[in-house]
Amino acid sequence: MKDSGEGKGTDILFESGETVRSKYVIGADGARSMVRQLSGINFADPDGKSVDDSINDRVAQMVLADVSLSISEDQAALLPSGVSATLSETGMFVLIPLGKPAVSKLLYNSSETVYRIGFNVPRALGEPPSKPSLEYIQSNMDEQAPFSLCSDPKVNPKPVRISTVHWSTRFRTHSALADVFFKRVHGGLVFLVGDAAHVHSPVGGQMSMNLGLRDATGLGPILVEHIKQREGQLKSDFDAIDTTALEIYAASRRMRGLDNIRLTKNMIDVFNFVLKPHLFSWPIWVLGLLSHMAIFQRRLVYRFSGLGNQ
Repeated sequence: MKDSGEGKGTDILFESGETVRSKYVIGADGARSMVRQLSGINFADPDGKSVDDSINDRVAQMVLADVSLSISEDQAALLPSGVSATLSETGMFVLIPLGKPAVSKLLYNSSETVYRIGFNVPRALGEPPSKPSLEYIQSNMDEQAPFSLCSDPKVNPKPVRISTVHWSTRFRTHSALADVFFKRVHGGLVFLVGDAAHVHSPVGGQMSMNLGLRDATGLGPILVEHIKQREGQLKSDFDAIDTTALEIYAASRRMRGLDNIRLTKNMIDVFNFVLKPHLFSWPIWVLGLLSHMAIFQRRLVYRFSGLGNQ
C-alpha cells in the first residue's frame, strides 16, 4: 500500500504484480491483517498485556474436533441432547451433538451422530498439534470428559472410544483490539472490520462472527452515503472531504469490540476460577443452579448470539 502520489488515493500492490488504485481500503483480512500492518495501526490487548499473554496459561490453548463415537444406543441416550460442559481440576471438556442424520450426513456423509468436542490444553503441557490426531484427542477425552465417556475399561465398565475424527483443529485464546478502526493513510481511507479489528477467545465464537458481520454490513450504507456526498461536493482535494460519519461509526464499532473482549475475558476468568482445586465445590454448585434458571439461560444465549452487543 502506498500513496498514489497524485492525490487520487492509495495504490494497492499484490504479489501477482497487479496494482489497484482506490480511495477506500477495507481491511477484512483477518487477525494477521496486512492492511492493518501496512497502515501502521497498533493491535494489542486492551489491558496492556502482550497478545500471547492476554489469557491465563491454563486456558490459553483449546482443541476442537468433530468425532464419531463407538457408543451403544443405550449409552447415547444418556448423553445430553444439547451443549454439556464438564469442569474438573484437569480442565474443561465440552460435548455438543451436531444432530443426526441430517447434519452428520451433510457435513461428513456419516450415518452416525457426530459430536463436537472441545477441551483446554494448559501451556505447561506444550502446544497441541495443528490437526490433533485420534490418539491425542482420545487421551485428553479420557482425562477430562465424564467417566461415562472414558475408553479405559478400568474406569468405565462400558468403554467409549472415538471411532472417527472427521475434523480437528487447535485455537490459541488471546485478545487484541486495533487502536483505531478508521485512519487516513497512504492518500486514502482505511477501515478495519472483523478479526482485522478485534480478536478474542473462541469461547464466544458465534458472538465474534456476528460482531464482524455487523462491522461490515453497518459500514456499507455509511460508506455509500459518504461517497455520494464526496461526489456531490466535487472537491479535488480528497483530504478535505468530511469523514465525521465514518469516524463516529468506527468509534462505535471499536466500543462493541471492546465489550466483546471484556465479556469473553470474564468468561475465561470464570472457567479458570472454577477449575482451581481448592474452590472446586461451591462454584460448580452455583453455576449448576444458575444454568437451570430460564432468565439466566435467556441472558446467556442473548449475549452469545451477539444480539446483546450489536
